[in-house]
Amino acid sequence: MKASNIAGFNVTETFLLLETFEKGLNFIGYIPVVGSFGATVRDKYAAIEAITGIALLALSVGSSLQGNPNPLYSAIGWTLLGHSILNGIRSLFEAVPFVAIFTTLPYDILTASYVGGRLFT
Repeated sequence: MKASNIAGFNVTETFLLLETFEKGLNFIGYIPVVGSFGATVRDKYAAIEAITGIALLALSVGSSLQGNPNPLYSAIGWTLLGHSILNGIRSLFEAVPFVAIFTTLPYDILTASYVGGRLFT
């Protein structure tokens, strides 16, 4: 697989790092009360993902208008924007103590068991 780079960042390595960070937030989110603090971090993370996604989509449009389309900007922009929406929604469930035990934990267990990984976030 060819390594993709944006501004010197290896996209594959960066996404693996972000996935590890999200898995850590998932684990914290399952713990009542502590998960509420993790939800705050996830919510801020979702905002950063949204801003970055929108910026990359703008770069994609700008480079296309200049005759240098870069589908990588668009693909990553849409991915980050989708993740931001789903992380924002998940943070709402994790913000309320004990809710994550009955919502996000079963979701993660079922998707890991049947699909081999999470379906969305």
